[in-house]
Amino acid sequence: MEQDSCRFGGGSGMVGGQARAMPGQPHAGQLLITMDDLDTMSEETKEGSNCTSGEGVDNASGLMDNRSNEAMEERLFNYWEDIARTHQVVVPREMAQPIQQMSMNNHPETRELNPYTVIQRNETGDSRMPVEEREYPAGWWACVTTKEDTYEQSICYAFMKIMRYICRDNSTGSYLGMTIPIVTTVQVDEATGTLFHHVVVGYRLPVHLQGEPPTPFDPTVSIEERPAMRVYTREFSGATNETTIMRQVNELTQILGPSELYNTETHFIAAYNNPAAANRRNEIWFIRRI
Repeated sequence: MEQDSCRFGGGSGMVGGQARAMPGQPHAGQLLITMDDLDTMSEETKEGSNCTSGEGVDNASGLMDNRSNEAMEERLFNYWEDIARTHQVVVPREMAQPIQQMSMNNHPETRELNPYTVIQRNETGDSRMPVEEREYPAGWWACVTTKEDTYEQSICYAFMKIMRYICRDNSTGSYLGMTIPIVTTVQVDEATGTLFHHVVVGYRLPVHLQGEPPTPFDPTVSIEERPAMRVYTREFSGATNETTIMRQVNELTQILGPSELYNTETHFIAAYNNPAAANRRNEIWFIRRI
């Protein structure tokens, strides 16, 4: 396995929000470091400065800004390292800046929901989540295909490449904006009832970039135009790993009934939250046969 792969508890996703999430106690859809934390770091740097006026004040202000940014980047990176360490994996140092950028830019009000139309909603009549039939339009996606030792390793290895593409490793040299959900394509080995470790992790380009998708610097990130599709979808929470995914596959199969309605080998796992979140929102998508 390559050095820049990780598991983070199993699941792909992103960082967002503005509430505290201490190591070991993250919350869904929230920043790993809060604005209060950043203010505290700024105050700490101010205490070390005695400049009071003129050019000295300007220089001190710039120095404090730099120190504050560096401190924030370090704290965010250390947080991700702590999570990864529990799974005996390494987060490469080059991820420090993408982690910071996504944390600062990915607020709930700025995340773009992938467009779709609800065709019908079927209440299951019991405690299980309802099933929706949706139609998703065609669009351009940035995708990474990979195969690691486990499903969790595969999706995290791919997602870190997607993160770098979103943050700066693209032909615009700028942050592209976050869309949700991040969608992972999985294949079921029907003979064994298990998942193949070969996965495709996809990020749909924001609306303003659909006409001209930025070119990735990383050749393993591909830009693909996906056709419109209809899916049967059902929400679930918690970690996404081989066991939980196969449970969701089996449950949705029981709810939908005859397999003539949908593809039985290829499914999608949609993740709406960052991989460190305690109560993540996920969906299982079955592709409807046209």
